[in-house]
Amino acid sequence: MKTTLLKNILTMCVLVFSVGAINAQVITWTGVSDSNFLNTANWDLGTIPNSTSDVTIAASTNSSIYNMALSTVDSGNSTNYISHLIIQSGGQLTVSAPINITSSGNNYTGGNLKLEDGGSMNFRNALYLGITSNPATVNIDGGTLNSKSFLIISERSDCTMNINGGTVSVDQNSNGRAIIIGNYYAVGIVNLNEGTLKTNPLLNGTAALTIAENGKGDPNASGYLMIDNGTLQMGGDQQTFVQGYVTAGKIKPAAGKQIVVTYDSTAAVTYVTATTPLSINDETSIVSTNVNAIGNKIYVSNVKSTSEINIYSITGALVKSFKTNEDTNFSFKSGLWIATVRTLEGQKSIKLLMK
Repeated sequence: MKTTLLKNILTMCVLVFSVGAINAQVITWTGVSDSNFLNTANWDLGTIPNSTSDVTIAASTNSSIYNMALSTVDSGNSTNYISHLIIQSGGQLTVSAPINITSSGNNYTGGNLKLEDGGSMNFRNALYLGITSNPATVNIDGGTLNSKSFLIISERSDCTMNINGGTVSVDQNSNGRAIIIGNYYAVGIVNLNEGTLKTNPLLNGTAALTIAENGKGDPNASGYLMIDNGTLQMGGDQQTFVQGYVTAGKIKPAAGKQIVVTYDSTAAVTYVTATTPLSINDETSIVSTNVNAIGNKIYVSNVKSTSEINIYSITGALVKSFKTNEDTNFSFKSGLWIATVRTLEGQKSIKLLMK
């Protein structure tokens, strides 16, 4: 009886491991036919990935282009799931349709990733960009990239992320963890040229955003966030925290611009942008009041004394004029505008681009 019981246990173990092996299907991009992600001829197993596939994008003559959802050719995968995604060194993947990476394990990848309008990438767990011997270049030209847990930009190899549009975020609830730039063993750079980088609004300080803090104890790890026409969005009043990173050179403006930190107390959101002063005198102005355009709103912030705000059209016509003793914001129509700020300390002018 003991012998029979032992055989049954061993049989069950074999079955469990067999099921695990079947579920963890590794499928590799070859690109031998064309660039179509949904062409079975481009995959080593002769089939397209599904919800149980560990997908590897290898270097090939034809880069992989995912521009139609998996569900369009696989009715059994209505949620556009794959299990894992790895882009090897030299591999290239362009995404302009929805795809969900659902494994409960962390995702580690390098190579070249491009996200375009219409595309969305949702990673169920942490996303590590730039791994051992495989640096990463990520271009976000549109769409949304979201990591449910941590988003780590440079792990054991360098990573440069260019956000040229769209939104990059971690989950906006209790699942979301820090966005980490250049903390591990390499250089992490984020160029926020357009679009939005959103931290978890429930977290504060380095729990939400960590830049070059050498979290793994490597003194050579480094990184920064450069802001041009994009917006960093953080929950709560993070003005002091952000200013510390600005002073340390970890958050920096694009050439010829200066960082502006705005807190919207009604929405409980801190916005970090970069503006272009209209004259060299503005860069050294002692006027504390800031005027900043974010989306379809104008924010007047850091008001420490009575401030007279005048907004002019690009042709010089006065469009709006008011005085305020406190921070305020209001909706405004799209276009290019010039704002002047006058206080007892002096005057400065700011260019505003409303979207």
